[in-house]
Amino acid sequence: IDLQTRCPFRAYAELRLGGNDLAIPEPGVPADVRGMLLHAALEVLWRTLGNSRALLDTSPERLTALIADSVEQAARIPFGATQERRTPAQARELARTARLIRALCDVEKQRAHFTVKATELDQTVRLGAAQLRMRIDRVDQLEAGGLAILDYKSGKRVPGGWDRERPTHPQLLAYLAAIGEDARAVATVNVTGTPRSRARRSRSS
Repeated sequence: IDLQTRCPFRAYAELRLGGNDLAIPEPGVPADVRGMLLHAALEVLWRTLGNSRALLDTSPERLTALIADSVEQAARIPFGATQERRTPAQARELARTARLIRALCDVEKQRAHFTVKATELDQTVRLGAAQLRMRIDRVDQLEAGGLAILDYKSGKRVPGGWDRERPTHPQLLAYLAAIGEDARAVATVNVTGTPRSRARRSRSS
């Protein structure tokens, strides 16, 4: 959806013709693996906590341990189960992911009470003649009623711009269509690792 919004020709060239750029080797852990690790660790953590009250009631020491365990479980798929055989770059990425999640938890504590209803939710929606399968990062049940849709972003922060000719984050509109009338809020959750950045929420309505 994002490619189609930005440039229909590019979407056709990349998705139908396979015209992708050659991958450029990067030092450390590839960006897609970093994103997968973050998503998986957050899924494990919220499966354990369940809601914002549990987050608030968890001591700092216990929260640190829960985050470390969530990151470790998430790392078993991309990095293997044996810690001793991981590279220094992989170990640094695990520590970085834990720091980012802890910063995000500090932001989550400031929200009104919520319950995490679903993580990595598979949904299907029909847009015109197309039927799209999608995976929503997280859906929260709000204490005031209704649902909030959260979309994690681990890359460069892109401000919301749905009033433009080519809106940013168009997948969120598809998520809204999939969730339906129960949706009360939608947001990108920007979790970045730049030196002075913190976890940020960018709300759209």
